Amino acid sequence: MLGADRIRNDKLRVLSTNARSLGNKINELESIMASENINLVAVTETWFNDSNDWDIKIPGFSLYRKDREGKKGGGVALYVKDSIKSNLIQVSETNLESVWVTLQLGNHKVTRVGVIYRPPNQVKELDDLLVEEMAKIALKGEVVSMGDFNPTDINWKTKIASSARSTDIPNSLLGLSLQQVIEEPTRKEAILDLVFTNGNLVSDITEGESLGSSDHQSVWFTISTVTESLHTKTKVLDFRKTDFSKIRSVVYESLSDWNNFNGVQEKWDYLKVALLKATEKCSRLVSKSKKRKRGTQEERYSAEVAKINKNKKMEFSKYKNTQNEDDRAIYNIRQREDKKVIRASKAQAEDKLDQSVKKGDKIFFRYINEKRKLKQGITKLKTKEGRYMEEEKELADCLNEYFCSVFTKENEGEGTQLGRKTNEFFGACVFTEEQVLSKLSKINTNKSQAPDGIHSKLLKELRGVLAQP
Repeated sequence: MLGADRIRNDKLRVLSTNARSLGNKINELESIMASENINLVAVTETWFNDSNDWDIKIPGFSLYRKDREGKKGGGVALYVKDSIKSNLIQVSETNLESVWVTLQLGNHKVTRVGVIYRPPNQVKELDDLLVEEMAKIALKGEVVSMGDFNPTDINWKTKIASSARSTDIPNSLLGLSLQQVIEEPTRKEAILDLVFTNGNLVSDITEGESLGSSDHQSVWFTISTVTESLHTKTKVLDFRKTDFSKIRSVVYESLSDWNNFNGVQEKWDYLKVALLKATEKCSRLVSKSKKRKRGTQEERYSAEVAKINKNKKMEFSKYKNTQNEDDRAIYNIRQREDKKVIRASKAQAEDKLDQSVKKGDKIFFRYINEKRKLKQGITKLKTKEGRYMEEEKELADCLNEYFCSVFTKENEGEGTQLGRKTNEFFGACVFTEEQVLSKLSKINTNKSQAPDGIHSKLLKELRGVLAQP
């Protein structure tokens, strides 16, 4: 049995929304993600295509997407915070607009999350495939699926619809112990944006304002799960409180026997021991703290953006409760203010990126790399029987078997032939004190320490002592 101190309740904040073209609302979505503590964002009707590979990535989040093929509109996307280990689930090759991922929480807890867009008037064959896909995922364990299912004529309290066709999906999902938890309308008077789950995973359900000009209200909720905590802590040297003058003195005294050693290896071992002992004596190890990187999502949007977002959210709640036209007018004003401030904040952040390039800073290149990263997962693989592989172990075994089959096999007794033996040798290599001092002065102290345990900052700070012959 796990100890109480190793058990924790993980709560993931989720936003599910129908964007009706996310490309022109991506800045608004990013500002919401920066001001709210969001772990997952599910978007339907993204209207993405191949031209959107650059401008849809949100730094700090992994993006999984499936675009509509051959036609405009539709499409789904799932943004997962980078701090959560996630993997794409391979499903059968169909025309369904859906994305599924596994989320690993804590040491071993796995939850499956999916986003689905079901177009209005979808043919029955695709509805059957959708139910089959959801059933296959649900049978593997905990699952949360969300999206726009377009069930316009279903009363979700009574589970009754005006047509027999409309009840096929809910009846099939209820047979899988999947419960639909959204009870309030998300578009006019209809509940179109749904959340299905098995178990008591979903809580704190609220319906918020729409994203931009979309006519769907967004859905907010929490995924709760119990996991085992990980107690691994990385220790690092605390150079902020290190007395480098004392270290220089200790190392200088330790190197008094330097000339008594012969050979490069002996001298290096002696120097390494002296440096490590001096570091241990004059510095201390502290738990590594997670520092926020410059140029992160929060810094790209000013505090004013968060304030405007909060005011806009409050005005929407007020209008939702009163349904007063005056309150709606105030909310519309807040919407326009929000767009204006977001554009200004984005422009200001881009100016800072421009300045960072001139200074030789890494912020710009970090921003570019974040925008370029896109998680696509391993492509779909088939067995010899034509069945698509879905389990991670099965995919790994298949790839391993293939790599073994194409690996070069050498005959016994045949190896790499070396050249003839030579009696030539290098002459003495002489390094001046100025050369060593120049090299040590150019060391990048932002790099992590080498396997020998000697940090680059230590070498640079002690360059005056180490450069002496």
